[in-house]
Amino acid sequence: TVTKKKAIRESFYLTEYNCDLHTLQLGIGDTFKDVEGMKNVLGKCKQIAKFAKQSPQSMEQLQKECLKKNIPFRKPKNAQETRWNSDFMCMESILHLKPVLKDLMESDDKWDVISLNFREWKLLAGA
Repeated sequence: TVTKKKAIRESFYLTEYNCDLHTLQLGIGDTFKDVEGMKNVLGKCKQIAKFAKQSPQSMEQLQKECLKKNIPFRKPKNAQETRWNSDFMCMESILHLKPVLKDLMESDDKWDVISLNFREWKLLAGA
């Protein structure tokens, strides 16, 4: 890709176009920076998704709690820097699991480490 970029720069008739979706992702990221507390909420959502995916026991616990509460189980989505909608998908997946996660965060010390407070849940719901 370095060779291609150099060729485009030195060419008289080729023009380099940045990826529109990448630009959109950067804009979304900047928006989150401007909303007080949003960066922290997004960080916690990423931690929750990572924690659930790295621990088979935690994922199983999440599934069981969803079954108890009659909530369709969906795995928490990991956010990826290169995907324009991954932050939204991550937050949406955590919000879907809110009743289950709140119970787990109150009753289990492993989940309590990454708990969201009332204001953070409210901010997440409005995102």
